[in-house]
Amino acid sequence: MNRQIKRLGTACFLAIAWGVTPALAAAPAGFTGTLTGSYANDSCNGCGGHVDNWGVNGQGAFGFSPDVGAEVDLGYSHASFTSFNIDTWGIGGNVFWAPAFGRFGGTVDWTRYSLPGPDVDSVTYGGFGEFYANEFITLGGNVGGVHLSTS
Repeated sequence: MNRQIKRLGTACFLAIAWGVTPALAAAPAGFTGTLTGSYANDSCNGCGGHVDNWGVNGQGAFGFSPDVGAEVDLGYSHASFTSFNIDTWGIGGNVFWAPAFGRFGGTVDWTRYSLPGPDVDSVTYGGFGEFYANEFITLGGNVGGVHLSTS
C-alpha cells in the first residue's frame, strides 16, 4: 500500500472513532413494549414424523423516574412432536437504577418446562452492574444463581 492510502484510511478511522459516542443507557421514559409470535412446521423425509412449534412472547419496559426503570418478559411456547408435547412457560424481569455514570440492578426469571413425565421449574436470579469509565469504556459484571426443581 502506498503511504497516502494508509494516511487516508487512518484519518477516516480516527474521524469515525472520534464521532462515535456510546448510548449511555438511561431508564426508558414511560412505557415501551413488544409482542411477537411464531409458528414452524418441521419435517424430514424418512424420519417418521414432524414437529409443530409455536409460541408467543411479550416484553415491556417501564420508566418510573429519569433514573429508575424495570423490564418484564413473558413467554409461552408449545412443541408438538409425533408422540409427545412440550410446553414452556416463563416470566421474568429486572429493576435497575441508571444514573449518568452506570447502570445497576437485580433480575429474576422463572421458567416451567412441561415435559412427558415430571415438570421442571427453573428460577434464575442475580445482580448486575455497569460503570461508564468514559464515553468509550464500560466496565461491567454480574453475579447470580439458579434453582431447579421437579414436580
